[in-house]
Amino acid sequence: MDRNFAPNYYPAGTKVIFEDGTNNILLSTHYLAPGYYHLGKKILAIEIPNNTMNPMAEQRRIAQAGVEMGRRGAEMGRRAAEQAERMAREGIEREERMDREREANAEARLREERRRIENARPYDNNNPAPPNDQGRAGGRKSRRGRKSKKSRKTRRSMKRRSNRRTRR
Repeated sequence: MDRNFAPNYYPAGTKVIFEDGTNNILLSTHYLAPGYYHLGKKILAIEIPNNTMNPMAEQRRIAQAGVEMGRRGAEMGRRAAEQAERMAREGIEREERMDREREANAEARLREERRRIENARPYDNNNPAPPNDQGRAGGRKSRRGRKSKKSRKTRRSMKRRSNRRTRR
């Protein structure tokens, strides 16, 4: 692990350690310098393979780097697929919830409309009007209470007169 590495072109298979603790293996030759950025991260150190002269070891390192990159790509693909599936499931659930709310609102509007129509209908024996909670609001009581006393007296006296004639 070299923290004071010289600015240079480093071969494939070189391990690069970034400031955030992650690392990456170069798949091709790159120019690296201390404090520079690679893949959007600041380089902290590099680890140069010991036997860069052995082409077999370098090929093996490149193959391992390719396998590592493939594994990372598969992992990212799996995560993306999971996220897409989760988003689709949440979208379906959101649509179902909105449908249920729309149905509930439609039922409430229908009940309110029926109630309004029932209240607007005129009173008849088949469809009695709802009871008035306020009692009589200025209405008349009964026919007997409205009759005048004078007419009652005159009717009585007329009955008496007619009775007198028939008794004689």
